[in-house]
Amino acid sequence: VYTYRVNLDYEPNPDTLLYLSVTSGWRSGGYNLGFASAFTPVYDEENVVAYELGYKGTLYDGRIQLNTSVYMYQYDDIHTIITQAGGLFGTTTNIVNAPEAETFGWEGDITWLVGERLTLGGNWSWTQPEFTQELPAIVDVTNPELPQSIFTAEERSFQQASGSRLPKIPEWKVTAFGNYSWPMGDNGTIDLFSTLSWTDS
Repeated sequence: VYTYRVNLDYEPNPDTLLYLSVTSGWRSGGYNLGFASAFTPVYDEENVVAYELGYKGTLYDGRIQLNTSVYMYQYDDIHTIITQAGGLFGTTTNIVNAPEAETFGWEGDITWLVGERLTLGGNWSWTQPEFTQELPAIVDVTNPELPQSIFTAEERSFQQASGSRLPKIPEWKVTAFGNYSWPMGDNGTIDLFSTLSWTDS
């Protein structure tokens, strides 16, 4: 398997870096035997091409460090864990290859030396991942309006349509932190450090 990476860097001044990169990658396929699969005993490799446009720089005489980028990932045969109905085992959980998916996002981090003792900072990410083609019929195992004790697996199945969101990827993640240092002479320093984080549903 061949992969590639192309990266273009531009430094308009010693404190600023702009870059554009295109990178390909893959993840090997495998077997679903551990899931007692009745539908997909094997799944193929996953391929991705990642595009990223970014900025890294220092501001205000080096007191602020800012890194940020926007990116897009294009997947072919992306590995996706789904639950399916029917077959020898009734309901089975399998890894399958979803035909295509795309992820758009923006992320960054910042560190600010406010004074000799106080440092503030944080990081963030915004992600919009979606399937761009339909998947096989999937059993909804989390819908409280369709309990497993009442409805059959076929009744709880639905079609994962193109444009639906990839699972387990929150839209927003944000973290902020602060550090205050007390010099203690020859005995070093005492640091008070705290973080606050938030993750979207």
